[in-house]
Amino acid sequence: MKLKRLHRLLLITTALVAVTSLMIWGYLSGREEMLAEQEGEQLIRMTPRVVGGGVITLDQNARLRSGIIAAPLESVSYRQKTMVVIPSSAVVWLNNKAWIYVQKDEDHFVRCAVATEEPFKDGWLVEKNTIDGNKIIISGAQLLLSEEFRSQIPVGEEGNK
Repeated sequence: MKLKRLHRLLLITTALVAVTSLMIWGYLSGREEMLAEQEGEQLIRMTPRVVGGGVITLDQNARLRSGIIAAPLESVSYRQKTMVVIPSSAVVWLNNKAWIYVQKDEDHFVRCAVATEEPFKDGWLVEKNTIDGNKIIISGAQLLLSEEFRSQIPVGEEGNK
């Protein structure tokens, strides 16, 4: 009789340890996923500007992890003007307007409107004096645009559709 009770107690204890271990493992796994998600959300930081869009802060490590690539502008002479080539991969469209992200310094980027009247080899020619900077984002501009406007989503509205 005592052996059966001891056996039952051992089975119950083993089951409790197994369930507790699974709960701890689930908690830690969920926490790890949450931390990874939060780290991804913190790749890009927005700093509001007084006029226009924001200044996007993105250090080199964050650019590498997110696949955002900046490249120098290529200058060409066209109709007695100094123009720069804007590749189509650099252009994002918002409200039927073309925009690019210009690198202001090592870690800061700003969205600027560009004209698309002069098509040129998989992109457009734009007057150099209309671009305030020497490098533009040629890969990942859509990610920056999405991040710029993410702060405008009302809290609590995402799940109420």
